[in-house]
Amino acid sequence: MQLLTRFTKVPFIPKARTLSANYLKQKINEYNIKPDIEATAQKNNLIIDLVGSAINDKLYQHIQNNDEVISVAQNDLFGVKFISKPALPKDYSFLMNEISNNRLFIPINQIFNYKNFNEAIEYQTTSPSRGRNLIFFKD
Repeated sequence: MQLLTRFTKVPFIPKARTLSANYLKQKINEYNIKPDIEATAQKNNLIIDLVGSAINDKLYQHIQNNDEVISVAQNDLFGVKFISKPALPKDYSFLMNEISNNRLFIPINQIFNYKNFNEAIEYQTTSPSRGRNLIFFKD
């Protein structure tokens, strides 16, 4: 959403499961993201699934509305086009530059010591996303 806001004029509508709605709203304000709330009344929207199966009910509504739905999270969902491309060194350099210059923000949720690897896996599996979870490999 940050990149769509900065580099395109593509209208988008952020969607999250109920459990994450307040978090999403906070990050939209914090990162100065510009969603297109008016697009909800239009047909043929572009919907990008970043979440996965937790919002499939919302995705099915968009499919029935003839919206184009693409996903980076699910590859076996009827009516949804899965997209994935390899990150090339140039793409990686661009993203790292944006992060280092405070133009792209990557929230960190939890940091786990490598000794607590199983705890980290359990947390990642059972908790809603609030940013990236990292494993620290230093004593």
